[in-house]
Amino acid sequence: LCLPEIAADLMPDIDLDSENILLEYFKKAKNIGERLKKHSGEMFVINYAKHVQVKKRYMVFTKGLETCHEESIKKTTNNIDLRFNERIKNIKKQRRDYSQNDFHEILRIIENELKSVPPEEDYTFTRDYSIDLSLCLFQKASKHFKEINMAFKRENDPVNYLERKKDDFFMSFKISCQGATSITSFVDFLWLKLTPAIYATIWEQMGLKVAGDMRATCPAFNGNRANLEKHILISLAEEENFDKYWQYIHHPKSFFRNYISDHIRRHCFQKEDKKNKDFFKNKFR
Repeated sequence: LCLPEIAADLMPDIDLDSENILLEYFKKAKNIGERLKKHSGEMFVINYAKHVQVKKRYMVFTKGLETCHEESIKKTTNNIDLRFNERIKNIKKQRRDYSQNDFHEILRIIENELKSVPPEEDYTFTRDYSIDLSLCLFQKASKHFKEINMAFKRENDPVNYLERKKDDFFMSFKISCQGATSITSFVDFLWLKLTPAIYATIWEQMGLKVAGDMRATCPAFNGNRANLEKHILISLAEEENFDKYWQYIHHPKSFFRNYISDHIRRHCFQKEDKKNKDFFKNKFR
């Protein structure tokens, strides 16, 4: 099956629903099937001789209805029509799909309005009134229900929905991308601004910590400059490294810097130095 055929199969047969509901509701009426077929969809017009029956006690005094009675009958019909239109508007406002119950609701509107006629009135509505008015309203309702059903299908069809929302989805995607770019830029900005300060803070704390530990544990650094040079000379004598001797004599500043750096590295990364392990663990976890 092609898509149009599938869609057609899914469409409710509103005219058939209308006919079946009327046949069931008026099943006791004579020739209801024939009347359904013959109904041409013309506007409902009150036929007092056919649609209204004068009560017997009133027929003793007059042969017909008075003007006030006719006005009351028209008012009842207008009220039914008004409630019918309100019902249709309410269904459209809800933007829901057609339901068979909507036809039953029309029958309830007619039924309730006829029951509201005071019993002391000198007339009653005939069965023909209910049938003819129902036929007319059902035909009008069928047109509305078909439009409602089509509108609902268009509104909820996935392809149509995605097509209508295409611009909205694109805008959401664009905003999302802009948001991601903005966040990335903000993170980069923070990293560039905070990294130097973080490094400075860490090295400042580490410098004080390491200097204090080395003065307490390394003999070369727990005294004055003369004490440091004494330990340097002892170290050079033990190592017997000519290059270091030459550097110490000709470039003492760089030698001192390298000597101190080597001791700091050994001090910080010795496995047995538990204090520094705890320090790095607390600072960088």
